[in-house]
Amino acid sequence: MDNIELIIFRMIARQFNKNIEEINENMNFIEDFGADSIDLVELIMFCEDEFKIELDVTDYEHVKRIKDMVALVEKKKDV
Repeated sequence: MDNIELIIFRMIARQFNKNIEEINENMNFIEDFGADSIDLVELIMFCEDEFKIELDVTDYEHVKRIKDMVALVEKKKDV
């Protein structure tokens, strides 16, 4: 697990009251965590603050799974 993925996993575990061991990259935010739009906005804001990136709606409208969020952050960090 790389650093970006680990940070995102920890944030998700904290936000959804899960043990990090219960989380995997294929988990869906809505189906597996019961996330609502406010939860998703909080996750996006955390990523922006933590990784010093800017995301807009077109960036994250397709984020459904943890691996999507990790890939998005990695892409933005490389830009």
